[in-house]
Amino acid sequence: MSAIIALRNAIELLKISDLDQVPIILEALKNKHKFLKTEAVKTEKSHKQSDTTRINILKKIHKIEPSFEDTQQSEAELNKCLEDFKKISIEKLTHTRKRVSLEKKWDDKFSNEPCPTDMTNEQLEEHMKSILIENKKKLADDKKILNKRISEQNNIDKLSKQITEPIPPGSTIEQLKNILKLQKQSALNAKRAESNCDKLRKMLNEINIKYPDINVQIPPHTATVTDLETALKQARELRENKKKSDLSAEKERKSKERETKKQSAIAAKESLKNKKLADKVDGEKTPPKNAPFQRFCKHIGILIENGSIDSSDIDKLGGKGKYNSAKWKELSTEQKTSQDAPWN
Repeated sequence: MSAIIALRNAIELLKISDLDQVPIILEALKNKHKFLKTEAVKTEKSHKQSDTTRINILKKIHKIEPSFEDTQQSEAELNKCLEDFKKISIEKLTHTRKRVSLEKKWDDKFSNEPCPTDMTNEQLEEHMKSILIENKKKLADDKKILNKRISEQNNIDKLSKQITEPIPPGSTIEQLKNILKLQKQSALNAKRAESNCDKLRKMLNEINIKYPDINVQIPPHTATVTDLETALKQARELRENKKKSDLSAEKERKSKERETKKQSAIAAKESLKNKKLADKVDGEKTPPKNAPFQRFCKHIGILIENGSIDSSDIDKLGGKGKYNSAKWKELSTEQKTSQDAPWN
């Protein structure tokens, strides 16, 4: 039951005893009427505003999506639809702009080929990246190949400049290296041969200088190593023969010299023996053993007596005998036996 029906029923039930309450009720109804009128205005205004807002939302939605159907959705639902449509619109716009950018990039990078139309933006972007990576790799490989060719050509030119003999056309680097290796080996062999020739010739000259009388044959400057080796072998044989001959002659000379000395010693010994026998027969005394030293000792004694030798020097050496021996050792053989010596 609504409040109006209940109010009407309550009016019918009023009694005389309720008369004093009627003005109060009327005042309350007036106030309520006034309040309800105010609320009605507010509500109508709110409805108008809500309708206007709803219409504006619908306009925005139809601007984005003309086929949208108004099924009396609430304002909140319409706002949600508007946000969804805006999001979709932005995504479409972004997608379109991205597509335009990708197609422009495709035309810039791959102008010789049409841009694929059966790919999404993501697929097209990945496809372009893969092509660019492949092209970059191919470019790097081509650059490596080119650099390798340039390096090979530089090596060929460098090797060719070092080779002095004719080079076969179309020779590879390995072939040129082998040719250069053989050339260097040949030059090294020639240098070694020349060095060997110099050494052999030097040895021949040394033998010739040291043994000028063995007639060493020195080959001309055009002689080969083999010629010089043969000549050196012959010179060494001549030298060895000369050494053997000289050694034999020296042995013979020394043998003769020893024999002569031996005979001379025997003769001297015999002569001395005969002289001693003759002196003994004549009554002459045999000279004392080591006569020069005996005379030297006598001479030292005279010098001591004359004061020419300080006795302290004699004492330092341990007496006259040791002094005589020490001073005698200081003299050479010639000084000991010299006729000019005061003791002789």
